[in-house]
Amino acid sequence: MDFEYGYVTGILCGRGHIIQDRKNGNYGISIESGDIELLRFFSLCLYDVFKAKTKISPLKRAHNTTNHHILYCYSKETSKKLLNVFKGSIGTHHWQPPTHAHTNPAFRTGFLKGFFDHKGTIRIRYKKSGARFEKIRNIRASSVNLRGLFAVKKLLLLEGIQCTIYRCKTLHVLDIEGKNRLESYQKKINFTSSEKKKRLENATEFMTFNERCIEKSTADFV
Repeated sequence: MDFEYGYVTGILCGRGHIIQDRKNGNYGISIESGDIELLRFFSLCLYDVFKAKTKISPLKRAHNTTNHHILYCYSKETSKKLLNVFKGSIGTHHWQPPTHAHTNPAFRTGFLKGFFDHKGTIRIRYKKSGARFEKIRNIRASSVNLRGLFAVKKLLLLEGIQCTIYRCKTLHVLDIEGKNRLESYQKKINFTSSEKKKRLENATEFMTFNERCIEKSTADFV
């Protein structure tokens, strides 16, 4: 159950919200995503750990053209337990991985999977180098929270996965680049989404020129 607990906290650090309205006694959890597989798996993990039930509904917004859904969990007990695990360090600018992520391998793997399920993107590019094309592949996650990203970097290093962090305008970007690093991530962590799993598989493969041309619609040439 440590993995499932870690996954829940990773998702919440990624883009989740823990609602605490002490004045009116309102507590809850909400997550918005275009990946229904992610929401369903989060729901299963939350129930396994806390026996808390959730509700997943289509996002009702006029501009919702990407089939986004929102998950709600109205549980004061679960919300307070999670706030305690984070020791108050939660929210866009302040989130930090729970202490368990540094000491418990199963919890750490779950946390990293949840975090990159929600925040991670996979990019494949081809750069011409002489008569050949060089395949450049990355997993990236961006945040305004530099301290939080450095904590995630430490967790990745504990799993033997190297990465770099750099600034891009108002955001900081954690970047896992290179075939060997992505293969290590695939073996140790991977993604929940079948679409992301397939894209990561494509990113780690060696491709012939013809295969690169076929994939051109989903990759960048620079």
